[in-house]
Amino acid sequence: MGIFLTVIVIVFVVSIVVQLFYNIFVYAVKSLPYYLLCRKTGYNNSWLAFLPYGRDFIGFIIPKREYNMLILKTEKRQIPFWIWVALDFLLCLTAYAVPIVLMVIMFSEASGYMEMDNTAYNALSTISNFFGYGIAVVRVVVKAIFHWRKDYDLLKTYGMDNHAIWAPTVNIICPLVMYIFAFILLSYSPEYGEGGYYYNPDEDDDDGYYSEDCYSEE
Repeated sequence: MGIFLTVIVIVFVVSIVVQLFYNIFVYAVKSLPYYLLCRKTGYNNSWLAFLPYGRDFIGFIIPKREYNMLILKTEKRQIPFWIWVALDFLLCLTAYAVPIVLMVIMFSEASGYMEMDNTAYNALSTISNFFGYGIAVVRVVVKAIFHWRKDYDLLKTYGMDNHAIWAPTVNIICPLVMYIFAFILLSYSPEYGEGGYYYNPDEDDDDGYYSEDCYSEE
């Protein structure tokens, strides 16, 4: 019996370790193309690609064009990113907080601290489940709205106009699409030239191309 339990514990620990390394590997592979894209554009903080939300941030800021989605129009592309992050955080918080409050109410009723008929009890249980699924759907929709334009602008920045509409659309259902395109984009140059992320045509000398020496990481 003791050997059997030992084997179970070992298998359990090994499976957790393998799953952990697998998740780290997948995360690194997904982040790598965004890191390399940043390096090629000359953006100073390419390491952000490996942080949570980092590769999304990079996807937002690499295009040097106006972000235009519904009523949100801005050339400061960090703004839509932070709006999305704030909304996502609030939705996550709500998704956890409301069901917990409802569960506390139902537990209080079950423990005799509150009186509640079966109809009200079942209604609260249904609301709790429905609310959790509803928030999950809202999160997906909000992300789809913000990220569709991000991916559209990213593909346009690299001259992939023929894929700029269908790829972000399909990516909503199959997120692997834009990860594949991120690797493909490594073979292309952004519309402002390699190393030209900080190039300003109104202030910098235009000698026909953007020099990486002028825009190297500080």
